[in-house]
Amino acid sequence: MNPYILFKISGLKGVFVSEDITEFSPVNDDQVSTIHIEQNEDKVITGLRFTMKENIHINDDLVFDLHKRAEILLVNLSYKLYLPLSNLELALSQVYKPNEQGGAALTLHDTMFISSTISITQGYRVNVFTELYNQNSSRPDAEDLYTLLFNTMKIDNPIIRYFMQYELLMTMVAPDRTQKEIGEYIKSRYNPLNPQNQIGFTPTRKAGRTYDEDEITFCRNALGHNDSSFAVGNDTIKRACFLLTQVLYFALYN
Repeated sequence: MNPYILFKISGLKGVFVSEDITEFSPVNDDQVSTIHIEQNEDKVITGLRFTMKENIHINDDLVFDLHKRAEILLVNLSYKLYLPLSNLELALSQVYKPNEQGGAALTLHDTMFISSTISITQGYRVNVFTELYNQNSSRPDAEDLYTLLFNTMKIDNPIIRYFMQYELLMTMVAPDRTQKEIGEYIKSRYNPLNPQNQIGFTPTRKAGRTYDEDEITFCRNALGHNDSSFAVGNDTIKRACFLLTQVLYFALYN
């Protein structure tokens, strides 16, 4: 058996591999031979097994690098497909080293995940996972952004997550860190290329102002200012959360 590294996953809902083949080979990788997506009988993804090429020696740097690759895949899955999240965890579970000088070694790491969340799931062919794994942003700050995006995915409170994601979007598309810049980005960059997920604009509720705010900014301000005269319903919040993830994913790759 070739060397492998297994990461356990919990809290990733709403997606599974819909065919018998649940592994794929990464593109232009000198170390990883295949990546197997582990899932249970309830069609919940529970892990990622990175099987290395035969003569690869596993060290801490390789484990760290593949943990980052797993994070990127989860970011792409979550933001591209807008998956529900609950207590998201990604942790090292097993490392198998058959090429060690003293003989083969299997290291087990304590990872116990318990989840009772039930959600509607959507199956995707393994080529979707392959494409998202091999997708990498060309932004110079991509490495930091993937880490920040992954960290926001671990925030269980949807309102706090929304605020953090909005701040991250401002960092990505608003050099002067203004909400107007986000609106301009959506109007000039995002909306023209996303006819199926258009973001609307509405007059701002700020006193003495007459400009229009995009939907995600309007919702952010309504929530942040705790305006009792305007109630933000659950449907409005859900739509704003969906649109915000779509703009973040768009900004990451465009």
